[in-house]
Amino acid sequence: MPLELIAGAISGLAGFIFKAHANAIDGLRSVAELQIKQQMAADQLANSAAERSSPWARKVLAFMVIGTFVCGLLVVAFANIPVSIVSENGGKSILWGIIKWGGGMKVTVAQGFVLPDWTGWVISTVLGFFLGTGAAKPVR
Repeated sequence: MPLELIAGAISGLAGFIFKAHANAIDGLRSVAELQIKQQMAADQLANSAAERSSPWARKVLAFMVIGTFVCGLLVVAFANIPVSIVSENGGKSILWGIIKWGGGMKVTVAQGFVLPDWTGWVISTVLGFFLGTGAAKPVR
């Protein structure tokens, strides 16, 4: 095989590889430009939303919801209004829960200051929604 043919084939292959690499870099550049444009649009939307909103309105609303929650529990506690708590009794199952028996719903009627297990989660969720996620961190 002549040396010129080998050199031409190697040169053609090298040109193909460099051209493919240049096309890949160009594609990455265009994707980066699109992402920068999208981020600028998102920043502009966030800035305009921050200008429209009032942080005090969310805080007042959050404290109203929490106050209603706490005051509602106190009113029920001191008015001797019965509170019904419905919970599920754990039954038995086999085959990863496909076949179940026993269990069912259990209703507990109580009077006084009743705090279900999920009360802390409700308060932290409401605080996190209205005041931001950094304001409410559930205790584990």
